[in-house]
Amino acid sequence: MIKLNHNQPSQSSKNPFRFLWQHKKWVVLVAVVLVAGFFVRSRFAASAESGSGEVAGAEAEHMVGQAFFFQGRSAEGLLTDQSLELEFVNVAKQEEVLIRGQRAQAKNGKVFLVFEIALRNNTDQVLYLDPVDLVRWIETEKDYVAPQVSQGNLEVRPQSTKKSNLGFVVPDAQKDFSLQVGELDGEKSTFEIEL
Repeated sequence: MIKLNHNQPSQSSKNPFRFLWQHKKWVVLVAVVLVAGFFVRSRFAASAESGSGEVAGAEAEHMVGQAFFFQGRSAEGLLTDQSLELEFVNVAKQEEVLIRGQRAQAKNGKVFLVFEIALRNNTDQVLYLDPVDLVRWIETEKDYVAPQVSQGNLEVRPQSTKKSNLGFVVPDAQKDFSLQVGELDGEKSTFEIEL
């Protein structure tokens, strides 16, 4: 009769490296899956955090270079005596955009007309500006359209530039656009772009 002593560890449990060596194919497979998962997850997280990753169907950007000055607001929404520069840097038509980390796609012969904007604060205090209330696309003589793509009320730190974007849903075939810029109860300026 053979007696087994269960109190003594087996040879493979004495040496964990021996177990790994005996099962090296599985160890390599698990390591590859973990490394690949890490890279996929980190790439996805970086794209979602930025809020403005690569989007499909973007045409070449066209320089705009139009700048306007507006009174900045406080965190409470009150007008200050300090001004901010709002510059329309460039524009491009895009089939899809990221809105709050989610992809939105234009449909039925429409595209997004997306402007890159820069807000410059040359003061020593934090200022706020909401470009949605300052810009209108002149669709017709009667229809002035507010931006459908924006990041809302923007905080601009002292002595800094804040980059953002504004977008409109427009017909894909349209090439000429007119924009109206100005305070809701103030003077307005218009400028034209041709894509």
